[in-house]
Amino acid sequence: MIEARVAVTLADGTRHTELWRLLTNLLDDQRYPAVDLLEPYHRRWQAETCYFSLKSTILDGRVLRSRSVPGLDRKSSRC
Repeated sequence: MIEARVAVTLADGTRHTELWRLLTNLLDDQRYPAVDLLEPYHRRWQAETCYFSLKSTILDGRVLRSRSVPGLDRKSSRC
């Protein structure tokens, strides 16, 4: 288990610090340093947060739920 405190500064200057725990079976700390394992995890959650923000703010809260490009074209033409 890797335990780390991650600090994030928001656009308004607010700073949040959280305790993260990452379970892994990569036990060789020389080959897989903790910071190298945490960085991609942190980037993933930044992307997830971004997607969530977009979904909740675009199109007056409506979310596009198409599984194909043609489906997106049909939905966008009704807007």
